[in-house]
Amino acid sequence: MTEFWNWARTYRCRPNLYVEPDSLESLRSLLTDVNRRQLKIRVIGCGHSPSSLAMSNQVLVSMKHFNKILEIDAANKEIHCESGVLLSQLNDILPQHNLSLPVQGSVSNLTIGGVVSTATHGSGVKFGSISSYVRSMTLMTLTGEINEYKLDGDDDDLFRCLTCSLGTFGVILSLRLQVSSLFYLELNQNPLEFRSFLNTLPVLYTSSDHFRYMWYPHTNHGIAYHLTRIQPRQIKSNKSFLTKIYSWFRYSLIGMQKSVGLTLSYSNF
Repeated sequence: MTEFWNWARTYRCRPNLYVEPDSLESLRSLLTDVNRRQLKIRVIGCGHSPSSLAMSNQVLVSMKHFNKILEIDAANKEIHCESGVLLSQLNDILPQHNLSLPVQGSVSNLTIGGVVSTATHGSGVKFGSISSYVRSMTLMTLTGEINEYKLDGDDDDLFRCLTCSLGTFGVILSLRLQVSSLFYLELNQNPLEFRSFLNTLPVLYTSSDHFRYMWYPHTNHGIAYHLTRIQPRQIKSNKSFLTKIYSWFRYSLIGMQKSVGLTLSYSNF
């Protein structure tokens, strides 16, 4: 029996059955059997949720083999991909088409199905969660039936529920997502006392496209990060070798990241 932990190692489970289906038929066979036996089933992505949301001691399913980007429509700024596609894949491929994800959390080693199901978001008050950019979704239910739901369909409330369903409506097979033109983020950061941060918060989070504040607990000190979306341009790097090593340690080992094609920034967007 395999033991699974979430990313933060705060929750674990020991499923009686762990499955990685690689076709629609294998997934349908699994779901119909689970439905017949009235078992509990959960779909696990990369396990980044800080809760026990994806944990199951009965049946645990990974959609890691459903990892194809089905279509990139650069003209209409839409992509169609399977639910197991990682954000890191999209961050590598979309810039080749002058496109980028419209918003993103702090980590890119996540599945598109997972971030949509949990309404993962960035730090910009003017931008919605990634779920708000879904244009259509294809699900397989416990009976093995495949249904497609569209933003401009008959039931808008149902569609909104589906785009943040926490895995309760079925297994997501694929998604059609609205994306953005490629952009870079320009980072400006400055020391800011915690009391000043609290007193000016409404001004701070509306003064740039993305705002983040890092507070040093038990002190009155912190750092404010302002990120502004700018047009892509060539960026010269004058960083020393030691600075590059430090950046790699901070962004790779600690779990922070660079946004697509950007200067160093560990704020989500």
